[in-house]
Amino acid sequence: MRIDVTYQNKKLGSLDSSSITAFVHFCHSEGYVLDWDVKNQKLHLKSGISEQTISFIHEENEDDEEGDALRKDIKSLLAATGIRIKDVKTKTSLPQNNLSLRVSFITFEEDITTPFIEVGCHLSPKQKKLKTMLQHHLEAFELQHAFIKHKIDAKQPYLTLHCKIPAQYNKEDWQLVRQKIALSIAVGVSQFLCSSLGKQPSALSEMPLHSFFKENVVSNTSQNQSHMKKQAKNKNVTTQAKPNAEVYFNYTVHTPNSKGQFSVTGDLNIKNTGTVDLENPLICMKVQPTESINLGGQIIPPSMADTLSVQSAGGLQGWKFMDDDWFKQARERGEYWIGPVQTLRIPPNETAALSNFQLTIDQLDKQETAVIRSVVYVQDKNTSFTADNDIKLSF
Repeated sequence: MRIDVTYQNKKLGSLDSSSITAFVHFCHSEGYVLDWDVKNQKLHLKSGISEQTISFIHEENEDDEEGDALRKDIKSLLAATGIRIKDVKTKTSLPQNNLSLRVSFITFEEDITTPFIEVGCHLSPKQKKLKTMLQHHLEAFELQHAFIKHKIDAKQPYLTLHCKIPAQYNKEDWQLVRQKIALSIAVGVSQFLCSSLGKQPSALSEMPLHSFFKENVVSNTSQNQSHMKKQAKNKNVTTQAKPNAEVYFNYTVHTPNSKGQFSVTGDLNIKNTGTVDLENPLICMKVQPTESINLGGQIIPPSMADTLSVQSAGGLQGWKFMDDDWFKQARERGEYWIGPVQTLRIPPNETAALSNFQLTIDQLDKQETAVIRSVVYVQDKNTSFTADNDIKLSF
């Protein structure tokens, strides 16, 4: 008996009878939503909070570029957890859902020097844990904030955001603050929903499931390797163990948005072609021109590594930026330094990947080229490997 398994309509692989029981127990214990199709031998999995709905309240007089950008960032982070997102154009009659959120104002003010986030909230006594969780994550990002109690006729939690930004902040400063706000809200809300439903945070991602479907990505079989070893022995060839790797990008360029910005999504693959484990790969992604390219995706700020990383049987998984002020450093040096959240070893003939990164590239002048290169350091930076290909966009 073999069962095909999907997560959020994406195929993960198939399991035989020896693994199915353990896999189902694991999914139940973590809090995934299971939907069986025994007739067709399929098991469909969903995020543990896939049945939850968040409405974004958006009034007509709130059409502003900065507010739209913040809403988009929060929506993207929440949608990635499997939460249902609804857009509602008015707050006069709130929909029946699990939470409503309104980005009311983004104002740039002359008399402040640091950002200030005013969070309006309508919460029942049982929902006050949401405030505590939001406070924790706002503090983790060193965002000054205050909570103001709202009284409205609603049973579900209702939040409003009024973000006050120093007028002297430039585009890059605001973008960094916006990312911090979006992460604080998205992580706090998803943590609250998980806690309310008794779900584990790992049930918000497919990453913990992959260990059940892990396959060797190389074409050489153990039989071929054994044959090669015998040949070397017969020829009295002594091979010194040394690290080696093949590093390459797989990526897709998407059509520009309304602002003329291009987006690139992809993976950076690190394939161990040597005879020893590759230890703690450290990725340096170099971008040019520095002011026109932003790197994002599933890469976690250092301060949030313990909170946002995925817990698996082997410990925390994922990638993080290495610098606390990574955005500022990237702007100054044109380099994004990225490392594993926890110790990572890549055995010979296996591949690890920085998956689902996202680049945003501003429209450049004619005859200009945007270039993204990568170098991977291993063995405590004693050995490095340059990616076989670059990402290039010519204008």
